[in-house]
Amino acid sequence: MLKDDEKDIIYSNQIISNNNNLSEENIETKQPSLNKRGREGDEAVVGEDSPSMYQHSFESATPTITHRSITRLVQLGLVEYVITQNVDGLHRRSGLSRSKLAVLHGCLFTEICEKCKTEYFRNFDIGGVSFQKTGRYCTELGCSGELQDTILDWEDELPVEDWALSQDQCQKSDLILAIGTSLRIEPGKQSFVSKLSLY
Repeated sequence: MLKDDEKDIIYSNQIISNNNNLSEENIETKQPSLNKRGREGDEAVVGEDSPSMYQHSFESATPTITHRSITRLVQLGLVEYVITQNVDGLHRRSGLSRSKLAVLHGCLFTEICEKCKTEYFRNFDIGGVSFQKTGRYCTELGCSGELQDTILDWEDELPVEDWALSQDQCQKSDLILAIGTSLRIEPGKQSFVSKLSLY
C-alpha cells in the first residue's frame, strides 16, 4: 500500500493513545477542564473535572507501538507527513521530527515564544489554555520574549502555519491514512475528506 514513489501522509487522533488509558472519551471529558488546569502556586481546582479523577496523567503516558510505527514510516521515507489533533505530545516523544508534524490543537508540553515563535517541547505539562503566559522566557539570542501555552480553547482558531501546512500536504498527497480517528472534528477533516482511504 505504501510506496516509495508516492507522497503519503497520516492523520491521527486520540485513539492511538489508548494503551495509556488516554482514550478519546477521557480526552473529550478532560478537554473542557483544560481551562481549569493551574500552574505551580495556583489554587487547586477540586470537583468533577479535577485532574485527580484521571488514573493516568499525560506526563506518565508513553508512545504506543502505533506512535513508534508512524515515526519509523516517516524515517524510512514511506510517509511524508503527519497531521494530528492530539494534545498529548506522544508523536514528538516517539522521535517524530516537528518538521514532519502539524499539530492542530496544540500540545500540553509545548510552549511558544510570543515574539519570535520559537517552540519549547517540555517533559512536563506546562498548564494553561488559549495562549496564556507560562512565566518563562525565550532563550533565543536577543529575544527574551514571554512564552505561552499552545493549547486551543474551543473558540480559538487553528494555528495558521500548522493548518496551512496540513492543507498543503493533503493536496499534494497520493494517499492519506486516517488512524485512530472518527473524522468528526471540524475543521481538521475538511482539507482531505475527499481523498480519504480508510483501512
